[in-house]
Amino acid sequence: MMPKQKELWIPNDEVAEKIILIQIECSLNENYEKLENNTMFIESMKRKDDSPVLEVAPKLKNTNILGLYERMLPLTKVDLMYASVYSRTGGALNLFNEKISENIDIQFKELSSKSKDTNEAIKKWKDEPSELWSGLTPAQIWAGGGKVEKALLMDFLNKLTELMSGKQFTTKGAAFMNCIDVLRTWQLNKNDICEGKTPMEAIMEERNLILKDKIDFIKENNIECDFV
Repeated sequence: MMPKQKELWIPNDEVAEKIILIQIECSLNENYEKLENNTMFIESMKRKDDSPVLEVAPKLKNTNILGLYERMLPLTKVDLMYASVYSRTGGALNLFNEKISENIDIQFKELSSKSKDTNEAIKKWKDEPSELWSGLTPAQIWAGGGKVEKALLMDFLNKLTELMSGKQFTTKGAAFMNCIDVLRTWQLNKNDICEGKTPMEAIMEERNLILKDKIDFIKENNIECDFV
């Protein structure tokens, strides 16, 4: 018999849903033999549909999960505009963050107010580390994570489960703050999954590579995108 998988300790339903979305976002940026070593994200840009997802995972047809994949695919021009970053998950480093909206992006507001040209403001903003996303840049958030980040996410969730299972908290807020403390400690400690780098270093490095691949494809195909 297969050993029973350990049940993960997750603070609430919102975080549980976000975990699924982060895993999907990372899966879109992995390379698959069935797609001639391309990613689902880039293949969907070529084909302008969700067929790459079904090619890799045909069992997703007519499921709710397929709808979640579709939401993250670049199927419209809007998905390549600067505001699309606010619909991204933020990844493992932002697992416990609240939903980000343009209204609370003070950096973008300040850059926009200083520049008469919105495009110039976007160019500066996209590459500036942001407190809204734990020090990642908007461009890194838009790019999404990949195989390494997906593995690191599970590593963190196992660590969180190990530390939090059986603990009693007086309030939900206290439990949540504890989760954030565990995440901040974990992300700065060297990890075997990323060959001795810290999770934060590995996640930023992987996102930069994913961003470069996307930008190269977008430039080669003369596609309009605010993150180029």
